[in-house]
Amino acid sequence: MRKFIVYIERIKFSGLILMISLKSSLSFSQDSIRIMYYNILNFPGNTSFRVYNLRTILLHTKPDVLVVTELQSDEGANLILQEAIHNSNLGPTYQKADFTNGPDSDNMIFYNNEKLVFRKQDTIETELRLINHYKLFVNDPDLFNTNDTLFLDFFIAHLRSGSSSTQERYNECLKMMNYIDADTSLKNIFVGGDFNFYTYLEPAYELLTNGGIVKLMDPISKPGDWSDNSLFAPYHTQSPRNRAFNGGSVGGLDDRFDFIFVNDNVINGTKRIKYLSDTYQAFGNDGQHFNDSITAPPSNPLIPDSVIQALHTMSDHLPVIMDVWVDLQRPDSNLVNVKCKELIISEYIEGSSFNKAIELYNLSNSDTIDLSNYKIGIYANGSQVPTQQIQLSGIIPATGFYILANNNSTLSNIIAYADTLTSKLNYNGNDAVALLKNDTVIDVIGEIGNDPGVGWTVGSGSTKDFTLIRHPRVKKPVQDWQTSLPDWIVKSLDDDSDIHNHLNSCNGCFLKANVSTFPCRCGSATNGTIQLDSIEGAYPPYTFLWSNGDTTKDIYNLLPGRYYFTMTDVIGCEIMDYSDVISIPEPIASAINITSAGCPSDCNGSAEIFVLNESNYQTPFSYLWSDPFAQSDSMAIGLCTGTYFFTFTDYFNCMDTGTVTIPGEVNPTADFSFSINQNNVSFLNASTNASDYVWDFGDGASSTEINPLHLYGSAGNYTVLLTASNGCGTVKMSKNISIFFTGMTEEVRPEIYFSIHNGSMQMNLPKELINHGALLSVYDLAGKKIYETQLNTTPVDVFSDKYNLAQGTYLVEINTKNKVSVVKKIVVLDRNKL
Repeated sequence: MRKFIVYIERIKFSGLILMISLKSSLSFSQDSIRIMYYNILNFPGNTSFRVYNLRTILLHTKPDVLVVTELQSDEGANLILQEAIHNSNLGPTYQKADFTNGPDSDNMIFYNNEKLVFRKQDTIETELRLINHYKLFVNDPDLFNTNDTLFLDFFIAHLRSGSSSTQERYNECLKMMNYIDADTSLKNIFVGGDFNFYTYLEPAYELLTNGGIVKLMDPISKPGDWSDNSLFAPYHTQSPRNRAFNGGSVGGLDDRFDFIFVNDNVINGTKRIKYLSDTYQAFGNDGQHFNDSITAPPSNPLIPDSVIQALHTMSDHLPVIMDVWVDLQRPDSNLVNVKCKELIISEYIEGSSFNKAIELYNLSNSDTIDLSNYKIGIYANGSQVPTQQIQLSGIIPATGFYILANNNSTLSNIIAYADTLTSKLNYNGNDAVALLKNDTVIDVIGEIGNDPGVGWTVGSGSTKDFTLIRHPRVKKPVQDWQTSLPDWIVKSLDDDSDIHNHLNSCNGCFLKANVSTFPCRCGSATNGTIQLDSIEGAYPPYTFLWSNGDTTKDIYNLLPGRYYFTMTDVIGCEIMDYSDVISIPEPIASAINITSAGCPSDCNGSAEIFVLNESNYQTPFSYLWSDPFAQSDSMAIGLCTGTYFFTFTDYFNCMDTGTVTIPGEVNPTADFSFSINQNNVSFLNASTNASDYVWDFGDGASSTEINPLHLYGSAGNYTVLLTASNGCGTVKMSKNISIFFTGMTEEVRPEIYFSIHNGSMQMNLPKELINHGALLSVYDLAGKKIYETQLNTTPVDVFSDKYNLAQGTYLVEINTKNKVSVVKKIVVLDRNKL
């Protein structure tokens, strides 16, 4: 935590001098202020426990200014101040404004009194709610000297909701903008809250950004049709929930209702408050939860789950955050000119024997100094008046030196750079040495009128037998020795290495550091790293202060999140910046572009390792396959059919393993079975892995069907050959079958004749066939059954017109119930030619 000074501050308001006693202030010439606007959903209501959710949010974001809407009571404001702020690590330095009770829900501001001081507040009445105006100013330690107060004006509004309320919202904004335009004292303006805008085409939005004397600006410049539009997913603020609880809206993030608008001065830093680029955010929205709850997968890589859950529970809105830079440097102020327009004693050498020297430094970086009004006075042995005086002469250029030394000194740098060598410069460690201007002491080594015996203690050294160098942060001479003690750097006896080489912060600050950030890798929550590299334009040694409390240059073992740092060099120059540590999950590797190995005798397969979001992982990558050759490229080739393991590893040993099965062809097998019914044979193919089949039935007929049915024309023994094949080969299988006819004599074979009277073909059946209940079936020569009919009369129509048979040759089969069977070949002619 920074240490702050105690001082009395004078602020000039309308000709009055207001004296305020302040405990702390911005401790550096530049600092940042974080601003948060938040709709806290009718707080406290009957869910005051949400104050602990708010505490979690505030501890993570650490806003210096918290402006809220939908506050129900002053009790709720006090609960926030006490439980969410004072009883947390944010500490007791935060205060709040007075509560104003309007006709509907109300507003409030909380602020960090270490950085900001409350000036006044006002309200703007609208038809629905009050719009509040809070004026604060920067807690500047030099305000007493400059009378230059740096104000910030915060406006908080909660406009009427609903897509049909555009006119009401316009009326509310018109009253606010008239108020702002009428107050010409407003310099740094922040207008935020819940505006319920659906689109930039709303008249109220146009009024804010382009309608008045003061024109407000969206820091991220994202005009558009925001509602239910995935193009604006990273900027939506309502709703972080998908289900209703504790009141509020649901439906996931799909509306940009909450804003912080600022004026041009804030965007450009014209009035020394400047928006820090890329800090504006809808806190908790990572752009991956459009129309969804923020607690739904994927998790937010920058914010701990506990904070996400707190946001989900606290409100149906997300807070909006931005950072501004406060510049307390005043190049045109009297304060700067006073501090950096004088001489100081920048180095004191009290060495062995006559090795004595005093270095004077001109703090100004623009003006020369005439030495005719300056003297060096030596006050020996506790004298209250100079026992020796050395009149100075000449001109010291801007940032120049004047060095006095004893004429008997033997130190090489003293002799080389001395402007005056004189025997008068002779003192011991117990003699005070002063720089006088117009006979008045303005800077001093030791205490005039006091004899310390040997010397005055300075840090780990003394004014006796040591070299003392003025700290670069010193910007003006100091008349009181005790006050100046912390600003001396102790060097060893006879050390003159820094003569004519003084660093000082009056010469300007040009610090720069490159930030290297390494994420939390491999799914770990605590292995993030931030390193500061290539520090330029600064004077070592450096001090570092990180927002997590670390004070080293680089910080390790970090959780995901945003980390702010302040780096200060030896002359007091500093830079403030931040870096985000994200979380990169364990890699997910899979196989793509899988190709077949081919036939069993071939090994032509291949596969490639694909890593999801590969750019998140650090090269070089390594790969390993479980094939016989242990291939180590992302693509493995020459793979046979089978299953293989693979491993992906990045530079930081983030690893994933997987398997891939390489497909391939197999050789075919040939086999079949059959069933015989007289001369009708059904074949069942039992081959495997084949794509093509050829049947040879042994009677001159063949087929390419998978499971053919074949009708043999005569009895006998036949060899059936099945040939099965695929792209990898051909195999054959043959089996013998026997065909024979039984159960009927030649005399019972049917007789076919042509009936002239009805133009049909009829069969005259013996009586015994009728008695046996015969079934007649007709096949074509390919073995396909055309139709069948029951034989119970004679004569029987076999080829009548109703069957519509084409001209050709057919087989007629008669089967009786006692399995008597007969087959007859029949030729059907064109009847028109008979």
